[in-house]
Amino acid sequence: MEKRLENRWEKVIQKTALFSFLWTLFFPQPVLAAEGTLIKTQTYVSESAKEERNDFAEEIIEKGHKYRLIRTEYQVIGKECLDKKEKVIDSEKELKKTVEENGVKYELVRTETKEEIISPAQVETVTAFEDYPSAVTAEMVPKIKNVTVTDSETGEKMEVVAELTGLTETGTAVNQTQMTVTYEDYDAAYYEYQGHLIPKNEEQPPIAGCEAELLAQAGASEGSRITEIHWAGEPYEKDGILYREATATVEQLTKTYRADYKGTYRKEAVKKTMYHGIYEAPDPDGKILYQMEAKGTYEKIQGKSRMPEIMIATGIGLLLVILAVVITLRILAKKRKEE
Repeated sequence: MEKRLENRWEKVIQKTALFSFLWTLFFPQPVLAAEGTLIKTQTYVSESAKEERNDFAEEIIEKGHKYRLIRTEYQVIGKECLDKKEKVIDSEKELKKTVEENGVKYELVRTETKEEIISPAQVETVTAFEDYPSAVTAEMVPKIKNVTVTDSETGEKMEVVAELTGLTETGTAVNQTQMTVTYEDYDAAYYEYQGHLIPKNEEQPPIAGCEAELLAQAGASEGSRITEIHWAGEPYEKDGILYREATATVEQLTKTYRADYKGTYRKEAVKKTMYHGIYEAPDPDGKILYQMEAKGTYEKIQGKSRMPEIMIATGIGLLLVILAVVITLRILAKKRKEE
């Protein structure tokens, strides 16, 4: 009987130990989080940078901890200008994609090009002339003259054919020519020329008294005169006759003429390309849409639930009570056995 009682108490002890082990296994000792704060953020858009708006709850539970809202802060994290200001630029050069003025950066949003006529097409007249120092006739001068002109707008050079329009007497000029005088029978004491007897002179060719006849024979104009004469070489013999030549310088007064020419050419229209650009930039003085951020700061007011600690403590206490009862029963059983 006593033995059976002892075995029964041993089974009770074993079951109690198993129960305590399982309790500890399924309800471990928790690690408490340190006290701290929690930050929550929300974003929204507003037309005013001073508008404060949020949906923060006064109290929240996060991972088993309870937090209370203690502070709310607001800040602008972005903005967009809804209005634009415009700038117009007209230029002969291609427009840039962006321009900056007074610290404001403008972007090109639209361009237009158009042709402007600087100078219209027209027919230009070209005149030219050619001066002649002696008498000429229309049959003696060229009928056309090539004239080089430069376009005043483009700088381009071109050849224009001008036609003779007439001859104009422009005045008189003094011209010098030379003529050759040949002395036949050079070794004779006298020379005969158109009824004039001219004595021989070996130092200078003799022409005294017959200058007018010499000029007339040479075809010199009225008013011409011989200014100088000298021997042109040594005597020479031809067909048994001795000759010697002299060179005379003739100064004659002649009329001068000008040949006039005129031509035309078509001057093409001169154009240029004009660029018309419209630029836009955000207008900071216009309507602005702000991107706002609300930041809520929470403070932890309670740690995690203490139910596991309570259950563990209860289990340990129950185990100690059972052990005390078992020990007491064994002592009683032992005493009975001794009695």
